[in-house]
Amino acid sequence: MDENKKSDIPMTLEDAYKKLDKMLTKKQKEAVGKATRDELFLMHFGLGLRIRNEWFYPAIDNGLMKHFLDNGVIHQDSASMFVIEGYRRYLSGRPCDIRAVLGYKTIEK
Repeated sequence: MDENKKSDIPMTLEDAYKKLDKMLTKKQKEAVGKATRDELFLMHFGLGLRIRNEWFYPAIDNGLMKHFLDNGVIHQDSASMFVIEGYRRYLSGRPCDIRAVLGYKTIEK
């Protein structure tokens, strides 16, 4: 993988939130921040797909996906939704670390 591409992959959720802050427009951030759980699910096919394609598939064994794997989340689809849910929490000032986002239940273990 190209070194520039590798450096674009966040290593932690905090890194991911900072990258989303730069990547999304003000309108998109507002949409995530105000989204209901059902609306977040619909983001799976837009924002979630972008997260999977740019952050998870190129680096399944390192970066942010490794952070999820280490916490029992084994599917990129689930991990991308946790990133979006965490970002919603981040935007509203609620706890948004891996433990808070997972509710510290590792769903897929």
